[in-house]
Amino acid sequence: MNEIVFSRLLFSSLESSDILWAEIISNADDLQGWSDNGNFILDSMSPSPTMKIKSAAVLVPIIKRDKTYKILLTKRPENMSEHAGQISFPGGKKEDFDPSPRDTALREAYEEIGLPPENVEVVGCLGNHYVRSGYRITPVVGIVNPKVNFVANPSEVDEIIEVPLYYLLDLRNFRRKIMSSLGLSKDTFIIDYKGHEIWGATAAIIVNLRNKIRTVRQGV
Repeated sequence: MNEIVFSRLLFSSLESSDILWAEIISNADDLQGWSDNGNFILDSMSPSPTMKIKSAAVLVPIIKRDKTYKILLTKRPENMSEHAGQISFPGGKKEDFDPSPRDTALREAYEEIGLPPENVEVVGCLGNHYVRSGYRITPVVGIVNPKVNFVANPSEVDEIIEVPLYYLLDLRNFRRKIMSSLGLSKDTFIIDYKGHEIWGATAAIIVNLRNKIRTVRQGV
């Protein structure tokens, strides 16, 4: 991951000078979750040797507006058969013609929100996330040209949401809750934003991004 880019995000994303980094990013142990060989594991599940792993990728789009970095998220339509109404990053499963997770993430972002790949500066990937459905999700972090006009694909996206990065870094906006997924209960991170609940893999990826930025900050 490009640490210069992350340092720039860190210092540019704070809402105002009176927001102290120590207050926002402290107590990182509260956000460790579960890990295995550098990968982030959801639902306390490690991939078994017999599990057929399916590859997927999401784009973590970071866009700068009015001197503030924001993360772009989407809300899925309520009539979808899977993940109805959930908040997520643009992304999906890897197709055979995708050379890499980067290509999968950029292709899906173009299909879902009309984001042309040439308007994204990919800066790196976060650790893989495994979910119970058998997917290995690779989060691809990219800086987006703020001049892009997004167009939501109504069959996949009900709403495009931009959340300030400083908001997602602030522990005061995190809570934990027992949620049900695939018939199982799990302890998950929840981030509340303007009536939306961000949870599951999306929240876990944000936690991972937060921890990455914190690591960079400690090295500055």
